[in-house]
Amino acid sequence: MSRQSYYRQSALPSLAARPSRMRESMVVDVVSPLDACVNAASACVETLGSVTAKLEPGVRDMGRLKKVLRAQHHYLVLPAPEVQRRRTEYAAAIEKQLEPLLSRSAQLLEVEDAHIQRLEGRLAEIQGSSRAVEPKNVPRRECALDGIDMRDKGLSIAQRRKIGALKNRRQKLLEEQKRLMGEAGGALA
Repeated sequence: MSRQSYYRQSALPSLAARPSRMRESMVVDVVSPLDACVNAASACVETLGSVTAKLEPGVRDMGRLKKVLRAQHHYLVLPAPEVQRRRTEYAAAIEKQLEPLLSRSAQLLEVEDAHIQRLEGRLAEIQGSSRAVEPKNVPRRECALDGIDMRDKGLSIAQRRKIGALKNRRQKLLEEQKRLMGEAGGALA
C-alpha cells in the first residue's frame, strides 16, 4: 500500500491506480457539458437576435412613441407604414361608394339647373309682357240669395241669419274684387 490511508484510497482512488480508465471518463465528462453549454449559448443568441429584430422598429420610433404615450394619444401608437396602408385601404373602399354618390349628385344638379332655367324663363315672360292680364268678361250670374225673401215664414231664425251672413260676405268680396281691379289697372297705366 501506498502512504495514503485506507479510507482515502477507497473514497478517491488515485490516478496512478487506473490511469487509462480515469482519463477517458474525465475527458468524456468535460466535453459533453461543454457541448451542451455551447448549444444553449447558440440558442440564446438566436433568441436574442429575433427579439432584437422584433424590437428594432420600436427602438427606431422611440421618440415619437414617447411623445404619443406622454400625451396619451394611444391611437397614434401605430407605425407610420401601417397608418398609410390603412388609409389606402379606406380610400379604396370609400372610392367605390363615391362613384354612385357623384353620379347621383350630378343628376340632381341637372334637374335643379333645368328647374332654374324654367323659372328664369317664366320671370322673363312676366317682366317682358307689357300688358296685364285682363279679367275675363264672365257673364254675371244671378245670385240665388237675391231671390230669397227674408220675411218668408218658412225659414227659421238660424237660416235667416246664415242667409244674411252670406249676403254680407258676397258684398265684401265684390268690393274687394273692384278694388283689386282698380289697383291692377292703375299699375299698368
